[in-house]
Amino acid sequence: MIWYSPAALHAFWIAFGASALLAWPTLILLRKVGSASRISPYAPESHFKKEGTPNMGGLFVLAGSAIAIAVSEPISQSAPIFILLAGFAAIGFVDDFVMPRFTSKRGLGWIPKLVFQVVTVALYALWHDFSAASLWASFFVLFFANAINFADGLDLLASTLVILAIVPFILALTGLGVLVGMALVGALLPFLVLNSPPAKLFMGDVGALAIGAVFGHVFASSPWQTAAWPWIVSVILILELIMVPMQIAAVKTIKRRIFPATPIHHGFEKLGWPESKVLWTLIVVQATLSMAAITVGAL
Repeated sequence: MIWYSPAALHAFWIAFGASALLAWPTLILLRKVGSASRISPYAPESHFKKEGTPNMGGLFVLAGSAIAIAVSEPISQSAPIFILLAGFAAIGFVDDFVMPRFTSKRGLGWIPKLVFQVVTVALYALWHDFSAASLWASFFVLFFANAINFADGLDLLASTLVILAIVPFILALTGLGVLVGMALVGALLPFLVLNSPPAKLFMGDVGALAIGAVFGHVFASSPWQTAAWPWIVSVILILELIMVPMQIAAVKTIKRRIFPATPIHHGFEKLGWPESKVLWTLIVVQATLSMAAITVGAL
């Protein structure tokens, strides 16, 4: 693994500064416009007290990241990142704000949400002329966008997992991948302050989907075909996603659940673990996986 990039370091500090400056004004704005979370009826009972917490906190994370990338990288190189940020943030905005505000639904159904995501990644792939590499990258964008969206179910969880998971990619990659990774880390750090339990605001789909999509781009930039470390570092995120369709398939076919609950963090809560224990267990596991990935990558 290699690392040293002045441009990436600049991106980190620009993202951190912009995100920190925008954090509190964003919280005030979200309170004024009435952006309030609606807790899923399938969530653990302990989560119902979080009903009404301001949502869409990911907006200032995306803004900080976008500012840093725009300042640090020519648009000709960073255009695919902005396609992902804008496209997935728009989907998240409709899900977080438009649907709850103007309909009786909590958000978009999974079918229209997936359709809009596919349209966005088609534009992303078009930028790369629909090569085999861009099609694989599109798959990873879709996969991790939804994985991190599912992980955004406990205070601090999704943001901390992303920060820890992206470190090995920062150490191993060069060019745009490193810069984007550093920008994400810098922009996410101020968010941790407002999202720490009890959270003053949530990331929302507007943030989780877009951040996950960009993480998928970074993953696709790694030697995932030949190296084990990108997969090692992504284990928790992979489990967060794949257990959900497995549970749904089991309920529809054999008429019973195969996990206590999904995503995986709710499964542990269903077993009686307090939220704080689930959070810190997954953080420790992710930190261990990231160190294991760094170790394997250095061999």
